[in-house]
Amino acid sequence: MQPAHAQSIVTEPNGTQTIVTADGKRFNISGGSLSGDGANLFHSFKKFGLSQGEIATFLSNPGIQNILGRVNGGDASIINGLIQVQGSNANLYLMNPAGIVFGPNATINVPADFRATTATGIGFEKGWFNTIGDNDYAALGGTPQSLLFNTDQPGSIVNAGNLAVAKGQNLSLIGGTVVNTGSLSAEGGQVTLAAVPGQRRVRINHPDMLLSLEVKQLDPDTTEPFRAVSLSELLTGGDVPVATGVEVDAAGRTWLLNTPVATGDVAISGEVSGDQVQLAAANHVNVMGDSEKLITTHNGQHSAPIVTRFNADGTNANELVFLDTTVPDYQRLLFGTEAGTTTVAIPVSENGIERVTSVLQQVGAVDAVHIVSEGDEGEFWLGNAYVSNETLDKYKAHFQQWGGLLSTEADILIYACLTARGPEGLALLNKIAELTHADVAGSTDLTGDTARGGNWILEQSIGSIETGSAFEATTLADYKGLLQVFTATDAASLIAAINLANGNTETDTINLANNITLAAVDNATNGANGLPSITAPEKLTINGMGNTLARDTTAPDFRLIHVALGAELEVNDITLTGGIANSGGQGDDGGAIHNRGTLTVNNSIITGNTAADDGGAISSFNTTANAVTVTINNSTISGNTAMGNGGALSNTSFTGAGPNSTVMTVNNSTITGNNANVGGGIAQLGQNANNSAVVIVNNSTISGNTVVFGGGGIYNRGQTSLLGATITITNSTIVQNEVTNPGSSSGGILNLNFLGGANTARVTVANSIIALNTATVFPDVRRASATNSPIIDAGNNLIGVDNQGIFTTSTLVGSVATPLDPMLLPLGDYGGPTQTHAFFLDSPALNAGSDALAMAATLTTDQRGANRFNGTVDIGAVESQGYSLAVTAGNNQTTTVNTAFTTALEAQVTENFANSPLPVSGLNVTFTATPSPTGATGSFNGNPTTTVVTNATGVATAPTLTANTVAGSYVISSSSGTLTPASFNLTNTPDVPALLTISGGNDQSTTVNTAFANTLDVTVTDQFGNLVPNTTLNYSAPSTGASSTLSATTATTDSNGVARVSATGNTVAGSYVISSSSGTLAPVSFNLTNTPDVPALLTISGGNNQSTTVNTAFANTLDVTVTDQFGNLVPNTTLNYSAPSTGASSTLSATTATTDNNGVASVSATANDTAGTFTVTATGVGVTAGNFTLTNSPIAPTTPDIPATEFLGFWTDLQELSKTSDVACGAVPTVNLEVDIDIPDVQGQTPPPEESQEALGADCP
Repeated sequence: MQPAHAQSIVTEPNGTQTIVTADGKRFNISGGSLSGDGANLFHSFKKFGLSQGEIATFLSNPGIQNILGRVNGGDASIINGLIQVQGSNANLYLMNPAGIVFGPNATINVPADFRATTATGIGFEKGWFNTIGDNDYAALGGTPQSLLFNTDQPGSIVNAGNLAVAKGQNLSLIGGTVVNTGSLSAEGGQVTLAAVPGQRRVRINHPDMLLSLEVKQLDPDTTEPFRAVSLSELLTGGDVPVATGVEVDAAGRTWLLNTPVATGDVAISGEVSGDQVQLAAANHVNVMGDSEKLITTHNGQHSAPIVTRFNADGTNANELVFLDTTVPDYQRLLFGTEAGTTTVAIPVSENGIERVTSVLQQVGAVDAVHIVSEGDEGEFWLGNAYVSNETLDKYKAHFQQWGGLLSTEADILIYACLTARGPEGLALLNKIAELTHADVAGSTDLTGDTARGGNWILEQSIGSIETGSAFEATTLADYKGLLQVFTATDAASLIAAINLANGNTETDTINLANNITLAAVDNATNGANGLPSITAPEKLTINGMGNTLARDTTAPDFRLIHVALGAELEVNDITLTGGIANSGGQGDDGGAIHNRGTLTVNNSIITGNTAADDGGAISSFNTTANAVTVTINNSTISGNTAMGNGGALSNTSFTGAGPNSTVMTVNNSTITGNNANVGGGIAQLGQNANNSAVVIVNNSTISGNTVVFGGGGIYNRGQTSLLGATITITNSTIVQNEVTNPGSSSGGILNLNFLGGANTARVTVANSIIALNTATVFPDVRRASATNSPIIDAGNNLIGVDNQGIFTTSTLVGSVATPLDPMLLPLGDYGGPTQTHAFFLDSPALNAGSDALAMAATLTTDQRGANRFNGTVDIGAVESQGYSLAVTAGNNQTTTVNTAFTTALEAQVTENFANSPLPVSGLNVTFTATPSPTGATGSFNGNPTTTVVTNATGVATAPTLTANTVAGSYVISSSSGTLTPASFNLTNTPDVPALLTISGGNDQSTTVNTAFANTLDVTVTDQFGNLVPNTTLNYSAPSTGASSTLSATTATTDSNGVARVSATGNTVAGSYVISSSSGTLAPVSFNLTNTPDVPALLTISGGNNQSTTVNTAFANTLDVTVTDQFGNLVPNTTLNYSAPSTGASSTLSATTATTDNNGVASVSATANDTAGTFTVTATGVGVTAGNFTLTNSPIAPTTPDIPATEFLGFWTDLQELSKTSDVACGAVPTVNLEVDIDIPDVQGQTPPPEESQEALGADCP
């Protein structure tokens, strides 16, 4: 075994800013460069390798879709540790042109696809991620589209590790030479191994698409001087040995299991499994070992990969080969084609004609289509498609489509025995040629092994055939089969085909094209039989193609099939029903089949058959030293009845039989609903020593069978001799079987010995469930003797009730007082071809089995075909693949408070089975309402929780959910056991509006002609006080006087139930009301005030132009009115009043005064003692001064009432005084006197004038 070597991880300086943080054996990879769309993260390394135990973790974030790492230091990557992705569900690409080796300890833990390649570049729509040099990372958005190999010989990839991706994801290894000695798995996805030629681009395809090469001139910026390491160098260089299983000899040649590995090969010696597997090579695809076991597809059900050999010039294959997997030794043909071909294996479960159409639609025009199948005159089969002149119309549309998809000179070559023989054959070829417009050829004789009379010449053709054989000469020389099949369309043709097979020495196949009903007894070998006894010296295979073989209910009683001593029969994909064996002796055994030779039953249903003695469905019987065997795989045996032993199966070795002479093996099958006297499922009788009768039950379910006296599931009886009857049961489920007779025992397993010594009858049980069976005593297990008929506890069993202390190794064992419930779901369809009992989530059988016991029985899958080693194995026939709980209906819905939601809440439980989640019925799902912080919630018939059982589709439907009276969003969670809960987001919406409430903007003021600070808010609530959104309110303001301009006259309530408008005061000061209303609801009113603007005008409004006598108060106050720019009276404005400081003036009551609510400021004034007119000024900020004109009047002279004679005297004296010389001119001021004299007439005197005015000092100049 040749070692390779590992090294550390080293980033490339100045590459993508990749950061590697080492923590012991852990390497966290962060940084990198992002594409412009943020979907792709690029890393660059000089070296990338891992030793055993080391872990490289690519750190990411949820937005990343693809992580792409390049290695460009020139050293191959030797990876012998774990590569994983954290932080996103991104695909991971690892590119190293020098080569990549995954050692035996290499594993991956990635959430999506993983692709390892020795390409030199990965192409995107707008550029390349090249291994060397700078890249425009911002432009490299979208999905990777192609791989570039610009070296003459691309580097190699070797996998010796265990690389598996998550379910439904894809795994690819694409290089120049690809070797797999480890295991590669993509459950539910696709595995691609491709060895491509140099100087090519490879299109990265979606699953189901064939690998495609492009030969194009390389762009200058993608050419790189890079030398790939050869495969021999890859496996011999370095420092740390890593075993790969590949050897390099002294001459530098590479070998795998003694087979040379050439450049451009895909070489496989390890397991490759996926829903699909695609293998493509520039040279050969070589499988070292049993390819049917190493390469599995269709989730383990078939081995049907796609195999491509590119043309010798490195171009795409231009011929398609469609190979039916029912062809004998088809794997030899699959891997033995010429270069330039793509071979698509067609399993019997597929319609081959439809598959041809779908492949042609992918690849476009090809030069030839080769159909390699089995046929007969005027007919051939491809998968389950039967093509003949009678059925051609069924496929007419497909053949016509072929004509539009093939190249103009294309050939269709049909390799099948006798297809073109005779008028029927010629007519079939002509019709196909007419529909496809292609040249068509077929064989008129046997096709296949020359030693058996066959050849590979297509003797009949329509048109000119230019295409040669699709297979290498060595392949055809080594092939030993014939491509012949008999087709049965009715009872007569089936009987004739069996007679032909019985009469020759070839292995023969009969395909049923229709349901067939038998109406008469054909022969009486060991009783009445509806078909000829199978006596052919070579194996006969009957492929039911999903059809039914039945006895006509009006016909005489007979079984359907008899297999004679030494003969071998295999039946596939068929339903056998209605057989009745009751003709005495062995004629009472085997309602459907009585076997004296070798019988294999695959993927079939045997139901509704009856035997008067043993084996309601199948009896296997031997009295000779010859081996008699029955093998039942992936089948259902149900509803059969035996009046004696074995309602479903009877295995009997009578006196004369040798060791291991009668062996029955049941794999991955279900035995249910059968009835018998003893042994409702299986009954075995062994009369000779050394395991003369042996039953092996693996991965099977025996459930719901009924017997009268004992052994509802299994009855085993050894008689006379040591180990006369042995049964081994591994990873099987034996439950719910019943014994009806009171006092009889063991509804599960009854093990008895008659007359024999130690170990006459022995049953060994491992990793199995035996529980829930019914009997008056010993409900689950009973042995007659611990010595003579022991039941061996091999460990890790689950036993419901063990009355006898048999199971001492296993720990999950119940008693009569405390039975142990395995917590199984009802028998149902939980994946795979047969019904099973899946687990409740809290079943004690989960992860309680033994891996070693399962491996010892070579069990890699469970009964359904699912991976058996999914953690520690489970006990029983089913291996849980993990479950998921998901919302399927009722999420994100709303209803009005206090009403029911329209859509019921539904949650589905599924098992994570392959790429198709399986519904799980019978599980409890609990729905729980969690109130929101505000109290919004719902109830199920008044209860916050309810528990519902999942139906046949895995759906639990909750009862009607009714919202409470609180509006809001909340969560209803659904839960089941330990599963991650699934949540429903629900919303209670408010009821209709019931009340308007002012919630903001009331009782506020603003200056005229400006906006109010706060919006006018109205909150709308329903009858329960919930805020009501989306309600329209009308707002109205006064049309005259003080008012506002509103931002809108209608407003709609927001999510908080609030409607709001903004208001701007008009130019009129004053208080007013704005109302808000909605429909018939009581309106609400906002009290608003427009306050005046700043003072703009001062106007004298009182007290101007008045006078008063000196030293007296003016009658009127001095009033000033202040208004703003809009004429509004301005209160609270302070004015300053000022009067002259000398002369005539006044004393003011105040020098400042503030305007009152009417905008008026007032002061009172009192004249001083100086007479005269003067001005009082009123001033204020921002306004023009106002002037009051005031007059102080002198004191008015008094008018005494004196006699005239006295006045005349006074007057005379006054005149004289003014003439006195002592009074100088100017010494006194001139005084003007105005005297009103009213002197009555005095007798004898002359009165002075009425008005006399004299000026004192009038004589002065």
